[in-house]
Amino acid sequence: MDFNRHFPTLPLLRKNFLAAKASAFLLIAAILFGTISCLLWGRAHWEEGAFLLALLLLASFDLKNSPVLTSKPSRCSHVLSWLILLCAFLGLLFSWQTHADPFSNQDFSRLLCKHGALLFLAFAIALRFDGIHTAFTFLPRLLLGFVLLPLYEVILLEISYPLRLLSTYVTVLVLRLCTVQVISDGTTLLWGTQVISITDACSGISLLSFLAFLEYLIVRPIDTAAWKKWLWSSLLLFWIILGNALRLLLTFALYTVMGDAVFERMPHFLLGCFFIVVTSLLIWFSSFALSKDIHPQEQP
Repeated sequence: MDFNRHFPTLPLLRKNFLAAKASAFLLIAAILFGTISCLLWGRAHWEEGAFLLALLLLASFDLKNSPVLTSKPSRCSHVLSWLILLCAFLGLLFSWQTHADPFSNQDFSRLLCKHGALLFLAFAIALRFDGIHTAFTFLPRLLLGFVLLPLYEVILLEISYPLRLLSTYVTVLVLRLCTVQVISDGTTLLWGTQVISITDACSGISLLSFLAFLEYLIVRPIDTAAWKKWLWSSLLLFWIILGNALRLLLTFALYTVMGDAVFERMPHFLLGCFFIVVTSLLIWFSSFALSKDIHPQEQP
């Protein structure tokens, strides 16, 4: 069977992997490491890790769309690799004694340093053998495999409360601008006799991996610089906060009409669907900023 004829993009993907042997080997190691970590950490919520793993695999396959990675090691890349290697050593030194509970703040910092040291080590090797351009091309994929996938659940626990707190603050601010008398106590909204608590499920944090995968699918076909795509993708948490604030505002509006019935199972489910649709639309419309960055090529 002629795979090159049926899959015409494979030769370029193979050429990129052969041109960047060290980075390609590290990427394969990151995929295996992330897959094993996903199976170990994501047993309770395997589908969340599966979306991140799918994102890593798709981003790795999309190296076929990159120009041929022919950057060579230089004196600058050698110096930078030693500096990154020093950071890896310091991170490993800080995480030398990790306690048994990875869900405490102190131990999360040490776990983050340990996996960060692994990422820095891989990045330093890529810089040393494949040059700056190739190393930075592989860096986001190495970050997914060596850091985000293994620590996905504990990262969610760490960022869940700040996300809920920000969503609560934005909601209270908008409601007060609309002359609605509402106060907040942490992640709890107090409106008259009604008390609304913003839980992890309500914050949209459980959909983070799905929305990250959806965001990558939206930005994937846009013809612009890769670093701009990754920079734009970092705004995902902002869209989640904004989408969740809009959902809370709709909840308050419906409460004035439906009363306590708005908190029953079906209305609550529909409000969750509203959050997914609104956040997806925010991501999609914001991607037009990348599309406008494209300049038409001059005709010969």
